[in-house]
Amino acid sequence: MSVPVSLPHNAEAEQEVLVGLMVGKPGSLAVIESLEMLEGDDFFEPAHGEIFEVIRQLADAGRVADSVAVANVLPARTGYIGEMVSNCSGVNVKVYAGIVKQKSLERKLIAMLEEGLSLMQTQTPHEEKIQQLGEVVKLDIAEQGDWLVDSREIAMSFVEEIDARFNSAGDIVGLSTGITLLDKKLGGLRGGQLITIGGATKMGKTALALNFTQAFLSQGKAGLFFSLEMSSEELFERRVAYEGRLDSNLLRVGLKGSKDQGDWSKFNHGVEKVRQQKLFVDQTPSLHINQIKTRARIAHRKHQIDFLVVDYIGLAVGDGDRADLQMGSITKGLKHLAKELDIPVIALAQLRKDSQVSRPTIQDIYGSAAIAQDSDAVLLIYRDEAHNEKSPLQGIAEINVAVQRSGKTGTVPVVANMSCYRFDNADHSAIAIYEDEMEKRKGNNQKKTARGF
Repeated sequence: MSVPVSLPHNAEAEQEVLVGLMVGKPGSLAVIESLEMLEGDDFFEPAHGEIFEVIRQLADAGRVADSVAVANVLPARTGYIGEMVSNCSGVNVKVYAGIVKQKSLERKLIAMLEEGLSLMQTQTPHEEKIQQLGEVVKLDIAEQGDWLVDSREIAMSFVEEIDARFNSAGDIVGLSTGITLLDKKLGGLRGGQLITIGGATKMGKTALALNFTQAFLSQGKAGLFFSLEMSSEELFERRVAYEGRLDSNLLRVGLKGSKDQGDWSKFNHGVEKVRQQKLFVDQTPSLHINQIKTRARIAHRKHQIDFLVVDYIGLAVGDGDRADLQMGSITKGLKHLAKELDIPVIALAQLRKDSQVSRPTIQDIYGSAAIAQDSDAVLLIYRDEAHNEKSPLQGIAEINVAVQRSGKTGTVPVVANMSCYRFDNADHSAIAIYEDEMEKRKGNNQKKTARGF
């Protein structure tokens, strides 16, 4: 039985804020901080929220936001605005803004608790109910006055970071991907980074993420893998094939028909290696970005995870009534999660259907605008042999660092062994084959351009 609750609000404080913003000195610290602190929906009275939004729009445009200017935009509110200005002093605007914000947070908390109470009274299974409750009862409250960082206080931590980089092995600062040339371009994967891997179907984007995962685990790290498409058993099988360098087709038939006596040794080695590694897998399909964030926080708190993989973001659910808005909420959520937990987050992305047969660019990825904006690096995987059986690049794949926020872009050749889901360092002969083929294609393209087609 629910108890009626009178929603917290303070109409007088709301009026004082609005008058203070209209009569206060434009650009003053109190006015700026009050505008930064509040949103239109923080006001209990709809008319007050409407007036506030007009004040902010005028201020953002660099225009005068006094009572005359506001009434000009809202002629129906002219009388009410004049009445407020006559009855309110407009001083201490920041103090009253704090009261309005406090009442707004209290109303939001009440709404969340009511929704949580309603959820607990449903017939939903217990585990699902608890999970949903964790998504409902949440409140992001910015710490008052703590969102500014004095750069002078960073000096010591910065010196320590440079010292750590100097003493790190080679050029790698973060986690090594296991691919030397790629590590040289990226400098390793670091906390706070969102790394997106894009590729067409069956190009090997999951295999590349698996390579990174196994490399991190081999460094003694712990990880969380959101497998929105594969089962945890299938992922385990791929990891065994990777670590044992074992043909996955043999695993599918229980090694029946194997003519190599060493296959069982490879199998045992792979199982033992994977068994010792600390990877947690969530195979729940169609997770909302908020669920991914909540579960990642729980895993980080319980197991101190060092990295996170999402395979793939096209199967996640975001907010918004358009596909681009939903993708934006997903990529922003993952980037915020990477910064919050201070771990690298690897997200896999699918190409558009009309881009499946060509060497991909960033524009070929679903939601490319959001991905390019929020990712610290975007890697595009391509295997020419997947499109051309007679390709001279048999067994060679390309990892194109198409976007990198703090480093160079460019393509890295690797040896591809897709039967065991591996991408290994290319030796000198493989690199020479790749570079020769790229030079030939470059020359052919120049000839076509000269001929006008």
